[in-house]
Amino acid sequence: MADCKNCGKVLPEDWRYCPNCGQDQWGPASPPQEERTETPPSNVPPPPTPPPRESPAWLRGMGYTFGSCLLIAAVVIIVFIILSVVFVSCLAVVSQNAGTP
Repeated sequence: MADCKNCGKVLPEDWRYCPNCGQDQWGPASPPQEERTETPPSNVPPPPTPPPRESPAWLRGMGYTFGSCLLIAAVVIIVFIILSVVFVSCLAVVSQNAGTP
C-alpha cells in the first residue's frame, strides 16, 4: 500500500491516479490546492429594478389596461373560431341535404 503524494490517502500499489484528488502518482507531486471562496464586496448596491410596464396612453384614457386588452382579444379570437366551426358544419349539413327533395 502507498500513500497519495498530494492528499495522503492510502492507495493500492498499482494505482496511478488517486481516486480522492486525481493526482498522478507516477509523476511529480503538486502542492495541495486550496479551495477559493469569493465573497462579494458589501459596499456594492444591488442593481436597480426596471420600472413597471405601463399601458399606452390611449388605453389608459379609456380605462383599459394592457392585460385586459389581451384578454378581450383572446375572447374575440375564441368566439371567432367557434363560430367558424359552427358555420362550416352547417354548410356541410346543407350541402348534404341539398340534393334531397
